[in-house]
Amino acid sequence: MGQRFIQLLEEHPWFYVSEVMASDQAAGKPYAEAVGARWKLTTPIPESVARLKVRGPGDAFKSPILFSALDASVAGELEERYGPRGHLVSSNSRNHRLDPLVPLVIPEVNRDHIDLLDRQKFGDGGFSRIRIAPRSCS
Repeated sequence: MGQRFIQLLEEHPWFYVSEVMASDQAAGKPYAEAVGARWKLTTPIPESVARLKVRGPGDAFKSPILFSALDASVAGELEERYGPRGHLVSSNSRNHRLDPLVPLVIPEVNRDHIDLLDRQKFGDGGFSRIRIAPRSCS
């Protein structure tokens, strides 16, 4: 359910979590209820996120940037729905790893590659994706 993204964005100076998505079974529930006992991090669910209503796959989002931590079995199809709707989709799934139009960004190494998004032309109405490699765990 993107727990690490939520934790990393909790005090981020540029981003905040305003919308969350999960399975159809979780749609409509507050995030804390949808996650339940599956919250695995040592820090609690941020209160502002805990009460957000979960949206289902395919629902509309207002946020221009979507951080996706979807399982690879569903990530490709779902993430591809949102680019043509005008969203920038940042994913940690493997689905678009070898796509030449998807920048692979490792912030500590090639942060400047994010600038490619302004210069690249994407098909399907401005579809933009970016894959951000996770930080090393060392």
